[in-house]
Amino acid sequence: MGKIKFLIVLCVCLVQLFSSCRSAEIAGPRIEGIAADENGEALCGASIFLDEECICITDMYGHFSINRTLPEGSTIRCEKESYVSAECIMEGSGKYKVIYFNLKSAEGLFAQALKSVKEEDYKKALSIISELKTGLIKPEEFVSSLYLEAVVYLKLHEEDNFFNVIEDLKKHEADYECIEQLVNDFGRKK
Repeated sequence: MGKIKFLIVLCVCLVQLFSSCRSAEIAGPRIEGIAADENGEALCGASIFLDEECICITDMYGHFSINRTLPEGSTIRCEKESYVSAECIMEGSGKYKVIYFNLKSAEGLFAQALKSVKEEDYKKALSIISELKTGLIKPEEFVSSLYLEAVVYLKLHEEDNFFNVIEDLKKHEADYECIEQLVNDFGRKK
C-alpha cells in the first residue's frame, strides 16, 4: 500500500516537473526531488541542505524544489529527526535534475541490529550500528545504539573496543548502573 502511495506522489511530482519545464527554462536551472522513508511513504518536513546550508523543507508530499545553479560536486543532504540522513553529490550539468532520497528510520535500523545480535551475526550488527550512529537521530537513540554496540563487543570479547564504547556512554551521561553491569559482564566473560 505504501509503495502505491509513493508511486502516486512520484507521478504528481513528475507531472509538476514537466508541466513547469517551460517556465523553468526562463527562470533557470531547477532541481526537483522527493524524500521518502524505506516504505515509500512521503517525508513531510524533511530539511534539504546544500553543503551545510538548509535551503528548503519538503512539503506534505515529500517534494522539494531548488531553483538555483549548483556547481558540480555540491552536496545535497536530506535530514529528518529519527531518520538516518542521506546525501547526493551533484554530477554533471544541465537544466533539470531529479533526486530521490530514501531515508531509513532509526527505529527500523535498531531493530535490524538487535535481530543481528540475537542471530549472532555481529559483523552485520556493527555495520548497522555504524550506519545508525552516523545519521541524524535523537540523543536517546544514539545512546541506545551505544549500549547495543557495547553488547556486541562484549560478545566478541574485544576489550579495547568495548571500553571505548563504555567511555562514549559515560560522555553521553548514560545510566551508571547499566554501564557498571556491562563492565561486570565483560569481567565474567574473560
